Amino acid sequence: MFSIDAITNMASIKSIAADIGLSPTTVSLVLNGRGDEFSINKDTEELIKNHAKAVGYSARTNRKARRSMLIAGSRDFALHDQRFLMDVVDPLLEELEHNNWQITLAPPLKDGAILSDTLFARNDAILITPHSTQIERAKEVIKQAAQNSLIPVVLGRDFDDIPALYVDADHYAAGRLAASYLLEQGRRNIAMVEGITGDRHTIERSRGFCDQMADAGKTLPPQSIWPGGNFWITDAHDVVLSHLHGNTTPDAIYFQSDMMALGGYYALRELNLSVPEDVCLIGHGDELRTQNLNDCITSIRVNAGDSGLRLAKTLMTTVQQRESITFTGHRTLCEPQLILRNL
Repeated sequence: MFSIDAITNMASIKSIAADIGLSPTTVSLVLNGRGDEFSINKDTEELIKNHAKAVGYSARTNRKARRSMLIAGSRDFALHDQRFLMDVVDPLLEELEHNNWQITLAPPLKDGAILSDTLFARNDAILITPHSTQIERAKEVIKQAAQNSLIPVVLGRDFDDIPALYVDADHYAAGRLAASYLLEQGRRNIAMVEGITGDRHTIERSRGFCDQMADAGKTLPPQSIWPGGNFWITDAHDVVLSHLHGNTTPDAIYFQSDMMALGGYYALRELNLSVPEDVCLIGHGDELRTQNLNDCITSIRVNAGDSGLRLAKTLMTTVQQRESITFTGHRTLCEPQLILRNL
């Protein structure tokens, strides 16, 4: 991998990314010859390579005691937490590369995919970012990695019974924040569109939302809890239409992802309802597509802060000490913040 060379003051992946307006992860992949693997645009590859050459970027020549991390998971993060996860991953990989770690891509997590012990033997840690549909497979891979003395790093999930380095959003706090905002706006006839039924993110966000309502002396009746949004645009669109035809229209709706909020927005427009005048919407994720929607949809963004950098340092220390300590894992919960719109 490529990293900072403090002696000759050469450019870093992070500085190159900042210069040309791309993510450090994209720059790193291109400079390590993996642009095709991730379908990175050829013009983008050429831009990165030309700029890296112009600023004097080169590989570190000292490769003694190099560590390596395996990335096993979907190449696309869960849509309802995409921005938060990238806010963690970018600084994590940048710090590891700065410390001469090698990053290796494993086959995607799916039933039947085989990760060999030989692959595990070449690495010190494994990064896993599983979708809701990959939970059981992810657990199998984590256990297999632990048996091969790898340190598991899990983003966006928390498996209580498996030691790992976890970083996740505080989904319960996010639900409470959404309810608090709508109540402060004077909304009283409130509905909630849930994500994937049975998913922990859905459960925690719903629990937080309902608890905050209860603390304010309000009850969210069962008919105002609308399942089946599945964290996606078209599913939420259909859910909203099915509940509003012939029924009383709520004055506010909490969607457990921004993609669902976008679907709800389109459904309300089809019913000639205005946002936020008729119905106030709040989503989760602060995604670009809702940012550009005429400031109609307030959102909740999880503040990753410096969790990616701290995760990298914790991982490196854990790998160094793994022969002398019993690994019990570590958990980091990132707090949500309100992104105010529709004012």
